[in-house]
Amino acid sequence: MPALLKELKDHLGPAQIELIGQKLNTTSMSARNGLNLVLPILIGGMAGKALDETKVKQLYQALTADHNGSIFDNLTRFLSSHDFHSKNGILPYLLEDRQSMVTHMVNEKSGLGEDLINQVMELSSVLLMGIVGKELRHHDYDTEGLTVFLQRASNQIAKNSPELYGKLNILFQLEPAPKKKKFSFLSRKKK
Repeated sequence: MPALLKELKDHLGPAQIELIGQKLNTTSMSARNGLNLVLPILIGGMAGKALDETKVKQLYQALTADHNGSIFDNLTRFLSSHDFHSKNGILPYLLEDRQSMVTHMVNEKSGLGEDLINQVMELSSVLLMGIVGKELRHHDYDTEGLTVFLQRASNQIAKNSPELYGKLNILFQLEPAPKKKKFSFLSRKKK
């Protein structure tokens, strides 16, 4: 399991998962399954942002301004008061125009239903930004450190779930396309 996911899941004990299930009007098991499916995808989205110099600066600014990890100081209170139906702005930023595609992909794999998946993605995006912001401050990362941190998390997903990573790579272009060989008529040998 990627260290970033482990860190996040350490904060999500049985009581928090049960509360999430209640707030989403579903079972604890469905809530946990939704989180397990959605979080690696959002990490992939975040790692994809880190490959673009402008986008990683925007991500860094958002993390340093609004996401310091304090959400985890009293996570139960946050979960109790959070409106899981609200649109927080983080999810569209992470997924851009891919949200419906991701929702469909997760629904096909889980059968949880698109409404529930969207709610889980909204919550997961807030939690992920909080944990990454916490790590950013703890390690005093700059934008380059943030990029390395997110790429490491992405690589751990690749190692643990190659099939999922392949889909993430298609969605978020986590790896640069292979360079095409240049062919020139001038480089051919003359007979």
